[in-house]
Amino acid sequence: MNSNILLRMGLDPDDFCDGDETVKSSDGYDYYFEMRKPSECPRCHSKDVISYGTRRRTVNASVNPNIRETIHIRYSRMMCRGCNRSFAPRIRGIVGKKQTPQVIDRMVGLCLEREMTIKDIAAEYHVSSPYVINAMDALFKDVPRHALTPFLCIDEFGYARSGPGRYPFILVDGSTSRLLDVVESRQWAYMSPYFRSIPPKERASVRYFSSDMYDPYKSIRNEYFPGAEHVIDMFHIVKQATFALNVARARSAGKDPFDSAECRFAKSHWQILLLREADIPDKVFTPAAKGMEPIGFRAAVDAVMAKYPQLLPIWDALQALYSLVDGKATRPYEDEMGWIIRKLLDSGVPQAIDAAGTYRRWERQIRRTFELRKDGIMISNSHAEGMNSNISSYIKISRGCPDFERFRKRCLLIYGLRDFDQATNDLTEKAGIGLNKPTNTNQ
Repeated sequence: MNSNILLRMGLDPDDFCDGDETVKSSDGYDYYFEMRKPSECPRCHSKDVISYGTRRRTVNASVNPNIRETIHIRYSRMMCRGCNRSFAPRIRGIVGKKQTPQVIDRMVGLCLEREMTIKDIAAEYHVSSPYVINAMDALFKDVPRHALTPFLCIDEFGYARSGPGRYPFILVDGSTSRLLDVVESRQWAYMSPYFRSIPPKERASVRYFSSDMYDPYKSIRNEYFPGAEHVIDMFHIVKQATFALNVARARSAGKDPFDSAECRFAKSHWQILLLREADIPDKVFTPAAKGMEPIGFRAAVDAVMAKYPQLLPIWDALQALYSLVDGKATRPYEDEMGWIIRKLLDSGVPQAIDAAGTYRRWERQIRRTFELRKDGIMISNSHAEGMNSNISSYIKISRGCPDFERFRKRCLLIYGLRDFDQATNDLTEKAGIGLNKPTNTNQ
């Protein structure tokens, strides 16, 4: 008897008779086994049992997506003369009437912790997608969140087209990029009860709270993390100015016909306008039109600012902001930031005025972020942004994940159960924080 096949599938060879048959076909293998006849009744334990017919059962044993393997089991239907009831031998390694061994369920469970879609997992083991979903529900009835860490990053991502769950938010460990939890909505009605359910002692362990400039995050930090430093990611600070400049550029250049070098440069090389002045490449722009002379990129930027004067104050504000970010500002922070806000307001562009208002509302958090950077504590929300990118990619390859609870489970299984890295970084040493391995904590 080929015991290796049975053992590989988690079946007990002692339950089967000696001798088997293997049939190879074009798409895989069929294995034929016969079970031993039971010697007693499982109910009354009488040994007065007789066989009154045979049955066959087919079991999917495929563990390779390219090879089909099927086990055909022949067994006897038995009758107990003691209790006058019939029974069949139990196949150890298979639960109930399922057509797959338990080992397949365990392997499906391992695949659920990999960045694979439900459809791909089903194809891997020649089962259906509903089978994989049911296996996930059975194996992972509840996937608890992880404990909060000293460096907490929060960010939202697009999930649904409409409704409260359009933008769920994630919590990420800012030192290890580990996903801590996924919450259904970034709306206050969802965020507030969630953070209120976390024990105060655990919330008090958070030392740095990193986010973008979404106003409810400020309220969450003030109410539930009053002892944490609220840090704003530098990308989102600069993004306010770059977004204003790009919108103003698109609207200004869009009104002109495509008949000038300045207009052509603003439309075809708009990324150059968002660079630091020192990073503008030393290249020549050659307009693809008769009568237009080549012009250097730096001169082209000046020409664009001259043609569209409403862009110049925003561009000056952006360059000053880059100086602050790079630590090269010649004036104190308050003076430099005040000058940037005035420049944005002077432009008269609605998006620039909105950016100036955002800088004013978040003035204390932005100033504290620059002070920490000056002290060598470089905290970024890039960990959450990177996790958002991973989650968005998973949603894309899955072509949508309609059930949020199952989606949350998969995210935590894939991105939250990775090995925890206890190596401390420069930020940890500078802040004097000792990191402990987080433990699962029920919500």
